[in-house]
Amino acid sequence: MKKYIVFLIFLSEITLTTYGQNCDAYFPVKQGAVVTTQNFNAKNTLLSTNKLTVLSVNSDVKGMVINVKNEFTDAKTKEVSSIEYALRCSDNIFYVDMKNLLDPKSQSNLGNAQVKISGTDIEYPSQLQVGQILKDAEIKVDYSSTNDPMSFAMSAMNINIKIFNRKVEAIENITTPAGTFECYKISYTFETKSFVNIKGNNIEWVAKNIGTVKSESYDSKGKLISYSIISDINN
Repeated sequence: MKKYIVFLIFLSEITLTTYGQNCDAYFPVKQGAVVTTQNFNAKNTLLSTNKLTVLSVNSDVKGMVINVKNEFTDAKTKEVSSIEYALRCSDNIFYVDMKNLLDPKSQSNLGNAQVKISGTDIEYPSQLQVGQILKDAEIKVDYSSTNDPMSFAMSAMNINIKIFNRKVEAIENITTPAGTFECYKISYTFETKSFVNIKGNNIEWVAKNIGTVKSESYDSKGKLISYSIISDINN
């Protein structure tokens, strides 16, 4: 269950951070901007806090690239992991590489294992509209090691993550400790297949120039698993 919630936190923080040439921003695009998000379980217990910092914003021939750093701390303010990644936008579409959903800490513990990653990016049009259907996304991760007698066991660690049934449901005002924001409400289904299969649903409320203001994650039976809210913005 702990890994399940960590995956959902990564998902909510990395998706819907959009900007680019001729793209509306669903993310602060000023270098040095910081967004702090608190993550809770269904019983309102603080699980972790993450601080997302915009490192740089650059343009190239294909559009715009934002480099960001996401630092995760537990409830006792001890850092548990961090990740840096790039986001890009071109032709009025923003792309999130699904590899950003993978915990780099877990990958570093695989020794000499060979990793093959394939899939499709998460796409967000620059203009969202109520009723709009968004494209599916997927990533497949295959682990193998020709020199490791445990290579067969490692194959059980293979991961397949799918995000589908993505739809813009409504425009709603959401209030958090950071303020009140007009947001697009987006729902989708996620499914992970590995040594444990998980399926559930997410709802995210995203605001222009801010990002994901609030998110809620539910299991396949509709029970709330966790939620996240923006607690502070400095841009």
